[in-house]
Amino acid sequence: MAKTTTPATSPLASPKTRAAFLKVIRGGNRRQCAADMFGVTPSALAWYLASPAPVAAAFKAAMVKAEAEVEAEMIGCVVRAAKKGDAAAARWLEDRKAVQRVTEAILRAGLGAGK
Repeated sequence: MAKTTTPATSPLASPKTRAAFLKVIRGGNRRQCAADMFGVTPSALAWYLASPAPVAAAFKAAMVKAEAEVEAEMIGCVVRAAKKGDAAAARWLEDRKAVQRVTEAILRAGLGAGK
């Protein structure tokens, strides 16, 4: 019978593991990749991301910030490549903008998920 992991017994209960988890995220990896590396179950990760507990809320805020920083850095790389004449990078940026425009229009129209 498999042992049940609770938020208190999850590897994320350790400050060292939370710091290492965030380092993996800052490296450009997905949440699930980091969770798999540290043996964090999907339910424990979901709890940490939904919990109002101060430690969990701080972890979530740090993770969202790390993800945003990585995205901004990666987009910066693509923009620099496009400015140097990389046609694939320029096309990718245009496609990304088109997707963002469509998504924003859907949200403005109130047609988002669950509508």
